[in-house]
Amino acid sequence: MMTIRLSRRRDVTLSSLLQSRVAPAEIIAYLSQVASMGLGSILICGEVGTGKTTLVRALCGAIPEEESIL
Repeated sequence: MMTIRLSRRRDVTLSSLLQSRVAPAEIIAYLSQVASMGLGSILICGEVGTGKTTLVRALCGAIPEEESIL
């Protein structure tokens, strides 16, 4: 079995999530700090089509390039 995921959005940033009002600014700022400073693990879960992949892609933009992602 092979699954191919095609992204609907090419450029997802935290600021674009704020403009879309996906979540309150305080939550996006908190998640951004956790991701950029490596303060801990983040578990993203939810129903199908709720934007989990979009949120993760935006958060990955906050991680410094010299950091590893596992």
